[in-house]
Amino acid sequence: TSFVESATGNKETIETAFGLTRPCPKCGGTLTRFKCNSCDFIFYTKIAGKVIDQKYIDQLFNDKITDLIKGFEGKTKKFEAKLKFDEEFKVVFDFEKQELGKCQCGGEITESLKAFSCNTCKKTVWKEIASKKINAKQAVSILQGKKVKITGFKNKEKKPFDAALYLDIDGKVKFQFEKK
Repeated sequence: TSFVESATGNKETIETAFGLTRPCPKCGGTLTRFKCNSCDFIFYTKIAGKVIDQKYIDQLFNDKITDLIKGFEGKTKKFEAKLKFDEEFKVVFDFEKQELGKCQCGGEITESLKAFSCNTCKKTVWKEIASKKINAKQAVSILQGKKVKITGFKNKEKKPFDAALYLDIDGKVKFQFEKK
């Protein structure tokens, strides 16, 4: 008598008894403990330092995308993202991008992990410039062609300075200093 038969009264495998099998999303074969027995598909339940909850695994396998998941570990800080299957059925992050405003070119301004940028002209304002964090409101104004006065920058010698940021003719962020 097997362990499962003793525990459940059924002659089935541990995987079947505890619901650990499901169809492979790539080929339709059988996944046993998230590895397909028919193709190269494998799913890891720990991604970027986070163990994925069963509800998100079910969402991913049923809907091909999850709700927003918090607590992934990046190189320097935690982040949140959705998980989805790409065209090769690899699990990838889907960073939900919310439109923050319109760029001076008419494109959408969105936020990524390290920058604010336009999806059309690709102009970018980094989230940190000269040791100063740039917020979304400031970045949107700059990408809309405005000059934004900001205090608290630091030069290479760590000395503080104030300046306005603006986009030059080539779409690069530049400093403008007040004349004394």
